[in-house]
Amino acid sequence: MSNDPGVFILSVEDKSRVQETLSVNECPGISIDPIQVSSEALSRNVDILEHSADYYLRNPCLATLRTKSSLSSCLKTFEGGESSEPGDHGSVKYLASCVAELDRCFQLSGDVQELKKAIEYTIHSMKSLSENDPLLPYFLNKLGEYYCSRFDHFGQIEEVNQGLDYLSKALELESNHPKDTSFGLVGLGMTYAKRFEYCRKLEDINKSIELQTRVFSNTSYSHPDLPYWLGELGNYLAERFFELGDPEDIRKAIDYQSEGLKLTTGDDTNAYLLNSLGRSYIYRFNRTGNNKDINTAIKLLEESLTKTSTGHSDRASWLSNLGRAYNSRLSVSDNLEGIEKSVGLNSKALDVTPAGRSNIPDSLGTLAALYRNRFKITNQTVDIDKVIEYWSRALELIPVDFTDKHMYLFYLAESYDTRFQHLHNAEDIKKAIQYQTRGLELTPEGHSNVPLYLTNLGGIISSSAAYNATCELEIIKRAIDYHSRAITLLPLNHIETPSVLCRLGAMYQKRYKITSVTADIDQAIEHLSDALVLCPKEGTNHRRAHIHGTLGNAYSLRFEELLDFDDLDSATEHMSHGVALIPASHGLAAELLNALGQLHLSQFRPYPPRELRWPHLHLAIECFRKSSHCPAGSPSARFAAACKWARLSVRYSLDDSLEAYQVAMDIIPRVIWLGATIEERHSEIPSVDEIALEAAAEAIRLSEYARALEWLEQGRSIVWTQRSQLQAPINTLSSAHPKLAEELMSISKELEVVSSRVSPNQSGLAVDTSLEQTYQRHHWLADRYEHIMAEIRSLPGFEDFLRPAKASQLVRAAQEGPIILVNISTFRCDALAIIPGSDKIKHIPLPELEDGELYHARTKLERALDQQDIRERGLFHLRRPFKDPDEPAIRCEFEEILELLWERIAYPVLSTLELLKSSEGDPPHLTWCTTGLLSMLPLHACGYYTRKDKNSLTRIFDHVVSSYTPTLGALLLANRQASDSSVCPSIVAIGQKDTPGQSSLPQTVAELKCIQARVSLQKTAKFMQIINEHSTREAVLEAMETNDWVHLACHAHQDNTNANESGFFLHDGLLSIGTIRQRSFKDKGLAFLSACQTAKGDKEIADESVHIAAAMLMAGYRSVIATMWSIRDGDAPLIADKVYEYLSIDGNMDHRRSARALHVALEHLRQEVGETAFECWVPFVHIGA
Repeated sequence: MSNDPGVFILSVEDKSRVQETLSVNECPGISIDPIQVSSEALSRNVDILEHSADYYLRNPCLATLRTKSSLSSCLKTFEGGESSEPGDHGSVKYLASCVAELDRCFQLSGDVQELKKAIEYTIHSMKSLSENDPLLPYFLNKLGEYYCSRFDHFGQIEEVNQGLDYLSKALELESNHPKDTSFGLVGLGMTYAKRFEYCRKLEDINKSIELQTRVFSNTSYSHPDLPYWLGELGNYLAERFFELGDPEDIRKAIDYQSEGLKLTTGDDTNAYLLNSLGRSYIYRFNRTGNNKDINTAIKLLEESLTKTSTGHSDRASWLSNLGRAYNSRLSVSDNLEGIEKSVGLNSKALDVTPAGRSNIPDSLGTLAALYRNRFKITNQTVDIDKVIEYWSRALELIPVDFTDKHMYLFYLAESYDTRFQHLHNAEDIKKAIQYQTRGLELTPEGHSNVPLYLTNLGGIISSSAAYNATCELEIIKRAIDYHSRAITLLPLNHIETPSVLCRLGAMYQKRYKITSVTADIDQAIEHLSDALVLCPKEGTNHRRAHIHGTLGNAYSLRFEELLDFDDLDSATEHMSHGVALIPASHGLAAELLNALGQLHLSQFRPYPPRELRWPHLHLAIECFRKSSHCPAGSPSARFAAACKWARLSVRYSLDDSLEAYQVAMDIIPRVIWLGATIEERHSEIPSVDEIALEAAAEAIRLSEYARALEWLEQGRSIVWTQRSQLQAPINTLSSAHPKLAEELMSISKELEVVSSRVSPNQSGLAVDTSLEQTYQRHHWLADRYEHIMAEIRSLPGFEDFLRPAKASQLVRAAQEGPIILVNISTFRCDALAIIPGSDKIKHIPLPELEDGELYHARTKLERALDQQDIRERGLFHLRRPFKDPDEPAIRCEFEEILELLWERIAYPVLSTLELLKSSEGDPPHLTWCTTGLLSMLPLHACGYYTRKDKNSLTRIFDHVVSSYTPTLGALLLANRQASDSSVCPSIVAIGQKDTPGQSSLPQTVAELKCIQARVSLQKTAKFMQIINEHSTREAVLEAMETNDWVHLACHAHQDNTNANESGFFLHDGLLSIGTIRQRSFKDKGLAFLSACQTAKGDKEIADESVHIAAAMLMAGYRSVIATMWSIRDGDAPLIADKVYEYLSIDGNMDHRRSARALHVALEHLRQEVGETAFECWVPFVHIGA
């Protein structure tokens, strides 16, 4: 090594970086030795830099050595020096060195402040140069590069346009000098390519290809930069291929990059070319699906990373490319481990990408695609939530006028459609349609992705048919049109062609189900068969499984129509192939097994010999059993499979029926998922409400009364039970595992709040981040809650923590008298009796009762109420809400219903329990827990009223005091040890004589006076009232919070479209069930709801007890008096007066006497209006303890 401070030994890396500065500054005395710098040499070089500023002025090229001391000295000299005079090349050369050093530091650190300084210094340097100065092109080129770098960071199109202007000017000036213009052509081509990435204008990428081709044509193979330039030419061709899909472009791209790779020697260029070539192979694989291409891509990209240092500026981008390659391969495979690896790579790439970089949206998109593939396997909501989150973030980050915005809209639309099919949230499908429609509008004509966008839109609008039944056929026709257009635009060897054909075939299937036109199902089979032929056999198991399954369904549909057993055999064969192609852990497995089981049932033909057909029954049951146990299957598919398994076992007297029903019951919490709102969960109830009744019936048939009791409890008021679980005390857990208990409490409280949200009615394309975050937070909370519960239950002593109550616990609900659970199923009808003080469950068969009778009884009751126009509390003489109660036809309807209930249910129960009394005295208190159709009928009023023997007691109220409870759990809560407030209550009465928008209720004034008079006789009780304009929602809720009992005398409303919007009409609006449910009142007593329809419920989900009275129980009131339909305004004061009179007979006011108090009050009302005035007294009911 020379001791001359003007002589340096530089690394190969530094040689290429300093060469340009040497050519500009014409520095003598700098010797470049292409030998790797040793630590000793580097130390000497650093020592040499410790010189004065004068030395740097004499040797400006030293600034190219990238050390902090050199840059610091250069900048001090620059900032402290005087401005250059025109023609002062010494100063200008020195400034060029400073600029070069700033450039190096920026390349290393990515600090945009250094880039800003570099631009400032470059512009300052140019001030002293004339138009013909040979140094001017150098500075113009530098400015062009810097503005392109700013574009990379900020994504502003103005930056790249500015860069193009400077680079074009530099190239123009260089052409006037006898110098090599290759570097200028390369830089200009790269900049056009950058603008193409943003604007997607073909003329830009064509210009890049043109310029780079000129460079290649004029460059000898010995040129050291040729490999790099060949790589860039390949990149440009690959981008045009992505845009237009011309296979010749990608072939040339791979050829050029492969040639460049053969010519490389240095690691940097080698790594760059490996990465570029790998990306080109990804592009080709994404069109052709050739596994050899994607495997080659991964090998090249992995090798490129081994040759790249950790701090390399391109490492983040190259990591992302490798992750993208894994994702492409995983999109046609089922390797969950590979997905996890790819997610790690891409997350790491995103982490090391500086904030604000323009490639961040692309990296987010890659992560979204990975989670999309993961969801296909796991079927977990958190995965599809991640997909939407990443695409939404990417869409927010791209500029408003970004030309490729259509791609982000497409993927976001696809993601919303996928989540809709998973969770059935109508808001998701609305968003999907909006995003995809807008994406198509923004897509340039002739873009290679147009076919994919068309087929995606077709799939999305077909999903929306579930919410547009009236125009379903028109929607399907549109979907077929979109898919058909897509097929005409796609080449046969395109990787997505099989999927599009499969979707088209599925649409023809769907239309066939509506029209029964044979040509449609024939078309479906033809398209699906073509899809199967075109789908690669290697590495595409889940795609082929899906096509096999869809084709199997098509053959099955044609078999049902034509009864051609060849079709049935083909259907079974294809479905079997589909099942064989994927593991049970795949999200598609449950659906395919379900379908295969159904086909085996079809093979179970009703003709001998039995030994030939019987195996199909067992195969069908085995398929349903496996489907119900698929861990990643959708809950609805698994539940349906378990139900089929159970029903077949019952029908054919197999010995695993209880096991099957247990599986079905265990899946219900996943179908009615905590991650959905209360409204959404209620909408899912009809899909599961029969199974608990069936299961209980089967358990009763097998004398498994304890299990029947448990299943009946689990199948009723499911949503209410979930909420109660969130509020359950966890003292034992808190003592043993305080951290777990703290997290569980925190999540439970947040789940309560977020579950009560109402789905918004949104429109527009804006990404509502806060709303989407709320959805995802809700899903995450539910998922985390389930994981915590599993963790807790794995701990010793907590195996049954918050699990459904066992029969041994449930029987404790009977304290004040027997509890009768009446099970109504299509199989059989029975009653189970729980007797206070006994742990035995008594079975009472109801052989004469059929569910069809109850259906007709409910229809009669609805008709009778409609004919009498019973809708709200009112006055006979004002609104005439009731017709003449003595009208024979109406009275007959009521009598038939009440007689049926007496004969088929009440009499057998009372007789078995020996409760049919023959003497006077206080009757026992009996609580009914009804199910199914019986939940909407007045069992408490049944009996004979016109054909009874005067010497016999043939009405239920002659024998027992009747109450109801929605669940045994509700009664267990209501029976908790009463506090002092139960005998010394503070009572608030709300009276609404005149409510805006409602008819007047003048008798509410008298009603409140009666209550006040009765309460005033009690020294310990307190009374307050809120009336008229003071009865606001907030005031009433506050009063309910601070008082023990509440009495509401007002109008009420049962909303049959949204049960959560049922409630009380107050002065400032509706106090809804949803609002009341959000309160958790402590140790409350009686809630007297002197209003209409407060215990009516929703007949579509009768077992959920979705009515105002049940909401009061859920809110913490132990006892509720309510009404099944509207009451007369004039009857309310009498009932209230007699109830409160009885409650205070011994000087104390105890809510536990409220059932008997109502019993007595109704006797007085019957004496007043007559026993057959059923519409007046029957609606009053007692619920709770």
